[in-house]
Amino acid sequence: MRELKFRAWYENKMHYLKWSDICNCEPGNISAEGKIMQYIGLKDHDNKKEIYAGDIVEEYVGEHNGMPTTSSGSQFLIEWDSENACFKLPPHPQRMFIVGNIFTRPNLLKN
Repeated sequence: MRELKFRAWYENKMHYLKWSDICNCEPGNISAEGKIMQYIGLKDHDNKKEIYAGDIVEEYVGEHNGMPTTSSGSQFLIEWDSENACFKLPPHPQRMFIVGNIFTRPNLLKN
């Protein structure tokens, strides 16, 4: 079973939370006021960074001069699919590379 981890965008800053923080939803609390995002249980291909809902990823296609190469222009937003009760993922989730998130780099999704 994967660990439940969360983060929240609150007052223009990302905050990492524990389950007990989520349960404390009093007014003025980060979990009550912020935008909560859950860890999806996967890490990106290159940096092994944890991927959360709200992250923007591209598909890793290889390396050039020792640097990771992604399929440019194919940004994908990780988000929850309520209808199917799962996270929406790109076709090859084992090759995801985080390029930003919807709060710090929303321009990545505008095409």
